[in-house]
Amino acid sequence: MTFSSTSNNPLINGNLQGDSKYLTVGGLFFVIGLLIAVLIPYLVTPKITENLRLTTAEVIDFAHDYASEDGDTYAEIYSFEISGGNTFQGQGGIWSSSPAYKIHDKIEVYYNPENPLENFIKDDRNLFIMLAILYGIGAYFSLFGLIILLLFFKRVPSYLIDRYMGTAGALSYGIPAALALPSLLYFHAHAPNFFFAEKSSELPSDVFWLGLVFTVTGLLTIVATVALLKALKGTSGNSISISRGF
Repeated sequence: MTFSSTSNNPLINGNLQGDSKYLTVGGLFFVIGLLIAVLIPYLVTPKITENLRLTTAEVIDFAHDYASEDGDTYAEIYSFEISGGNTFQGQGGIWSSSPAYKIHDKIEVYYNPENPLENFIKDDRNLFIMLAILYGIGAYFSLFGLIILLLFFKRVPSYLIDRYMGTAGALSYGIPAALALPSLLYFHAHAPNFFFAEKSSELPSDVFWLGLVFTVTGLLTIVATVALLKALKGTSGNSISISRGF
């Protein structure tokens, strides 16, 4: 007598239940995301204490780092008045290839009257953009890790967890890459900012083509991922055939 059956039972199909590796991977992603989104922003954000005073400063120049690995970078040099009517020069703490401020811009600065060397820009635009990037990356890593952990504890089959992880990995490149050129066009139109120091009539050709490459490859990645998911839709665990003869 012959029996033929297809089963989704993980115990029959083999090691389809969540492997312990997913617990490790999910935990690491979750912790790394928290470090990026919480610890690093806390360390790089200046702390406002009671002994600091707020004053108005003027951007007068830029410090220039020609040896930066990222190319020429700049940091704002600003002048402000301290106690006693004297003036003091401070420097922004974030180096950028496209500073968010220009000469003669008025900015607000915190400084310590007892030690004017302790000063920093209030609501620094460069810092804001850097923190936004850190929050975004950290949130992605933590959410990715949390989803893996939830799937593991719900005992979702391993092949499905692998499928979800692969999809998330592909889309984590595809979606941001697809937005590259539109984002560059937006920031170019709203210069000066963190990405473009000055307004210009046209987006530089090298920047345009680089953004176009990212956008095209991002869109292709999204389309390919969606097509692959549709092709895999309805598939399940391993099928087995049990045969017995009498």
